[in-house]
Amino acid sequence: MSDFLASHTPGEADRYARILSNLTRTEPTKISTRHGVWGSVAVVENQYPGYRVYEDHRSIAVVVGGPLLRAPAGKDCLVSCPSRHTATVLRHIFENPAGDWHHDLLGPFCFLHIDKPSGRFTVVTDNLSFIPVYEAESAVDKTQVLSTHSDAAALAACRSRPPDFDPVSVADFILHQKVTYPHTLYRAVRELAPATVHTIAPGQHTEAIYWRPQGRYRPFQKLDDAAAAAREALEDLLQRAANEHGRLTFFLSAGEDSRTLASMAPSDVDLHCITIAPSKNREARIAERVARRLKASWEFVEQPPDNYLHDLGHRSLLSGSGGLSIHAHMFGIAQHSSLPEQPVVIGGFGSDAFLKGHFYKLKRVRPGLGYERFVENRENSDVGRALPIEDDIYEEVAARRLRHEARLREFRDSAVNEWMVCWPMSQDHEIVNFWSNRRLFSSLEAFFSPAILDIAASIPPSWVINRRMFQRLAGPALKRTRWIPHGEGHFPALPWYANMALKPAVRIGRRLMRGGRRGRYPYAWPSAASCVDSEEFTRLAKRLLVSVEDSDAVRQAARVARLSSADAMQRFAAVQLLGSMVALPPSAE
Repeated sequence: MSDFLASHTPGEADRYARILSNLTRTEPTKISTRHGVWGSVAVVENQYPGYRVYEDHRSIAVVVGGPLLRAPAGKDCLVSCPSRHTATVLRHIFENPAGDWHHDLLGPFCFLHIDKPSGRFTVVTDNLSFIPVYEAESAVDKTQVLSTHSDAAALAACRSRPPDFDPVSVADFILHQKVTYPHTLYRAVRELAPATVHTIAPGQHTEAIYWRPQGRYRPFQKLDDAAAAAREALEDLLQRAANEHGRLTFFLSAGEDSRTLASMAPSDVDLHCITIAPSKNREARIAERVARRLKASWEFVEQPPDNYLHDLGHRSLLSGSGGLSIHAHMFGIAQHSSLPEQPVVIGGFGSDAFLKGHFYKLKRVRPGLGYERFVENRENSDVGRALPIEDDIYEEVAARRLRHEARLREFRDSAVNEWMVCWPMSQDHEIVNFWSNRRLFSSLEAFFSPAILDIAASIPPSWVINRRMFQRLAGPALKRTRWIPHGEGHFPALPWYANMALKPAVRIGRRLMRGGRRGRYPYAWPSAASCVDSEEFTRLAKRLLVSVEDSDAVRQAARVARLSSADAMQRFAAVQLLGSMVALPPSAE
């Protein structure tokens, strides 16, 4: 895992280390600290090779995450040096006028630079803040506290008193399983803007934007051209990963995203695939078939039935209580697999959002026909009134969402409400999957590549829906697994119109094979409804309701937790909030 906590206040490094250790359950020996007249910083050891903290007489440089680099290797460190990549980012991107934060780092990152003589901090956020950075104002000296962990920023800023939860954000999180940017669950904590160079000194904060998803970066005349460019970008990223690490490990499911990436891997590289499922069900069996066809080694990891409810409070605090922990699929599992030992683990998260129109509002052209068309979505301010939440809270939640929409309209003129769900990525509640993974092992999400983001921002919605874009980029790579169906029944290598007949045939065939019997649960992850309907969830909710201290935010969450008619995701979010409030450690004064 990897996080930092920093401020201009001297003498706080040890306290910051205790906060990070308590939140992430990291051994103190894996947290490095530095302090001086410029301030204090604590950094959780980065498990990505080459990305440890770099320091010289003038600078302290920290990279959170493990992006592949286009920049030439730095001369500050030997190949075996644990901070060699951090030095390269410092010298060839940060200090180089020609350095390009958007294109030179392939993958999520956050960069922190501390100029010791001047005391100036510089924070660079990635394209969509896949790794978000938070700012809070210290309750003691009013200086800014910076962290990649929202709860850490809140604890560091509040010192001896408990952090102050924001009732509007609590309601927002229960309603939508996320908090509208730039707000967080805490009144004093805000998320910094994505794709921005933030320069911070005591009492000062300036911003320089380096990228926005405007849709004007690389226009394509034809869908095939865009698909070819996306395929080329993915193949380039996988080749760079193979050159860097020598061995590639993929999450492999019954779906098409990870299968496509594994199929695109260089032919001379050692492939290993890992599948997580509650049993050797349909998900696992299809993944094993794909791995055999790709001549990759295959590892199956069984997911315990109580995984998502066990230790719920600390589960949410690992990646920040403002994220829905039901998406932290690897928490409690990673240590029982080879994941922590792998040099890089590549996933297919983000393909649905950027290349398939997952967030687009669609309408079927004709009932029963598997073809949909895009409908401009203008409903993001509608928050509903079904839950026991005060009217003024509902109105402020809606107002925040409208303000967020207005921010996007400053640089986008199409599909604005769709990009609201991924600009920044904290607005996609499923991002918690990556937030958790990157703290547990060396995770690399290929579809977070800057080239993919450029393409996604510049193509019309009609190109991505009905899998048109994805099928054309993936088809050439899927020849070896062409006739292995997706878990949902379609064939990823084929276009939508071919699957219109094949998908129903596969589903009927599966039912006939079962002989009318109910099969095992076929998916990798349980549904929110199955978690919320369990006896364990009921017991957990009752226990938390009597354990948490009373406040406006607690009462709001408690009312929803008791409401059996609420949506399953909303009830899970409410109980998770109670769990994180109980588990939240002291400010380590």
